[in-house]
Amino acid sequence: MCDRMERYRIIWKRIRETYYTGYMRVEHGLQAALYAELTTLPGVNVIVEPGWQVNGQLQHPDLVIVEGGAITDIFELKFLPWGCPEFEEDINKLLGYLDHQEYPARLSAHEDPNTYREQNLPLHQDVRLHFVAVGLHYAPAVQPQNLVEEMPVLQNNPGILNHWFGRVRGDGEWSIEFGI
Repeated sequence: MCDRMERYRIIWKRIRETYYTGYMRVEHGLQAALYAELTTLPGVNVIVEPGWQVNGQLQHPDLVIVEGGAITDIFELKFLPWGCPEFEEDINKLLGYLDHQEYPARLSAHEDPNTYREQNLPLHQDVRLHFVAVGLHYAPAVQPQNLVEEMPVLQNNPGILNHWFGRVRGDGEWSIEFGI
């Protein structure tokens, strides 16, 4: 995991550089940039917004990484550089994904190579959950300590979440807090 953490830090630095070009204007821009960077990791496949049924509701995690036939990473993104992004719903969604052992994560051909069906893949036993937020420097969503203080579910599950944050204005810090 240490090598992966370093790779994630490099990726986040590149995302920050991309943001500061001025052309990342909406959350889908962050999603596209992060997708492009994550696909450079060796041996991974990245899925954009798969549809998963969770407790009777259709959910779409923003990005999912599959390695070795298992779902290893799930990302939820918030991008509001001119304001204060919300975080409670996305963190609850991330934790809710742990309620199931597998999800549809790829299309696979069966008898007819022109016809595809969804294939479920298992969650890796050490699946990593990532909350990624870009917002004004004082926004609670970009302060790891605020997430833990304001979300009792994180207090009850220490170390379960990786928090990627980008602070706009103020100190301008962009970093990743692993295992909050």
